[in-house]
Amino acid sequence: MDCKTRWNSTYKMINCACILKDYIEMLLVKYQNLKNFFPNEHEWELFKDLDQFLCQFNKATIDFSSQKYSTIAHSRVILLAIKKDLEANNGKDYLLEDVAKAMLEKFNEYYERLENLLILQLFWILDIKNIVFQK
Repeated sequence: MDCKTRWNSTYKMINCACILKDYIEMLLVKYQNLKNFFPNEHEWELFKDLDQFLCQFNKATIDFSSQKYSTIAHSRVILLAIKKDLEANNGKDYLLEDVAKAMLEKFNEYYERLENLLILQLFWILDIKNIVFQK
């Protein structure tokens, strides 16, 4: 990928390439000498899988960015949707299976920390309410 924090630009580039695939192939019919500079069929399949894979992350970024005040509940719904997408079985021919597994492992690591933090915050809030309302 281009940069750890800018994978959305990679998604947009791949998405545009997938949309323009037919036109690119028509161009290659006319200019055969350019064929070595463009993706082969296997690479187009990889692009298609990457497009579908990164689309969910792009949607999540847009959804997070569109919120004026993000809430924990809203964030959790989006994170659970991403987790479900990472856990989805895309078949034996899925080219990104290793990538999805690695991302799911990292996601679970971070999500577990987040869940533990939320539980601690909940206990802290409940403890404060007990102290305030007991007086």
